[in-house]
Amino acid sequence: MTIIFEDLRTKPLSFLVADCGILFKGPDAGAYLDSQCTNSVSKLKAKEFHFNSILDLTGKIIGSFVLARIAENHFEIYFQSQFYESILERIERYHISEDFEVDKISKPIYLNTNCDEHDLEGKYFFEGDTISDAPKGSLASAEDFLKLRVLTGVPLLGEEAKIGELVNNTYFDELSVDYKKGCFPGQETVSKIQTRRGAAYKPVLIVSTKSYEESLEWEGKKIGKVLNSFEDEGKFYHYVSLLRNYRIDGSTLGDMQIFYYPYIATDRKSLASELYDKAIELFQANFDEKAKNYFERALQLDPSFEDAYESLGVLYGRMENFEKAIELMEQVKSINSKSKQFK
Repeated sequence: MTIIFEDLRTKPLSFLVADCGILFKGPDAGAYLDSQCTNSVSKLKAKEFHFNSILDLTGKIIGSFVLARIAENHFEIYFQSQFYESILERIERYHISEDFEVDKISKPIYLNTNCDEHDLEGKYFFEGDTISDAPKGSLASAEDFLKLRVLTGVPLLGEEAKIGELVNNTYFDELSVDYKKGCFPGQETVSKIQTRRGAAYKPVLIVSTKSYEESLEWEGKKIGKVLNSFEDEGKFYHYVSLLRNYRIDGSTLGDMQIFYYPYIATDRKSLASELYDKAIELFQANFDEKAKNYFERALQLDPSFEDAYESLGVLYGRMENFEKAIELMEQVKSINSKSKQFK
């Protein structure tokens, strides 16, 4: 079994995702941001982050960014410096009498995947990602950053999503818009689009055997726009804004296969299951040390993974480390006393 793009998904990596930001501090900071942003700020706990956006009154993007709650009345948003003036102007436009201060943040912000150190935690590409002002893993390349955006759908503002674009047409709609929260500027427009037929164009992944240029055509008709792409082992992976009638998950158009985002699993349990399946394959082929490594990585992601504990215990038994095998079986029992192992 091959785990697709295994290194990108399992190694501790750090990505430079922002070089600028705005600090909000004061008793009204949270309520004000909640009234202006598309995602529910009030649901964030201290030391948590999520994606958020601010829109104009027609639902078009003025800024999309990571928003973090540092403490009860302390919030920060992070983005690229070229958007600072426009985001600040939009935020200050409605700041009249609310009690909070605003200050510029001028420092690099790193996304850390598969990191054991917990700074600000949330979901960027994967569940359990962290952000900090220093890298906590190997500094990844721009190509790796691009690959993960194309594979997960998470856009970079200015690349796969643009200022002035209707948020419904971008993947920031899924990442940063909470349709159940209270009102925010632009909500009426984006809600109407979402509850009717949805956006005419929306991002999907297209995998093909050849590269496609910016304009994507089928049978003489323009059906989409290629926003970014990369090549890996003879296949081309395209981040495409595709017309509604052609957005069918798993369908094909010639050599193009269409997939909804995310293309790779971004939750811990799904990835743990893939690692477990790889471990079983190695176990059956008698590659014990490699199998042990995959079992342990699966358990790091999902500490309640009963089958992984049980299989790892069997592996330790085969390696004649009976003390460790018994310890792991006890962990299975603590998770599920009704396991077949204890009947």
